[in-house]
Amino acid sequence: MTVGTLERTTPPLVERRCRCLRCGAHLMGVVGAATLGGRCSTCSSYEVVPLAVAVATGHATLKAASI
Repeated sequence: MTVGTLERTTPPLVERRCRCLRCGAHLMGVVGAATLGGRCSTCSSYEVVPLAVAVATGHATLKAASI
């Protein structure tokens, strides 16, 4: 593979609102091709889930989205 091919096939990292499973705090996580990464600044946990986003209003809901 050449560098040009790698640049075209690598998906960009996207920030997404998440919720900590341990303490419930909201944070920004990074979504890659198949992974979600984030660290809670309140309790230092790495266990986070993305928040569902209501399409019509654009507001995040408290219900955790399925991955």
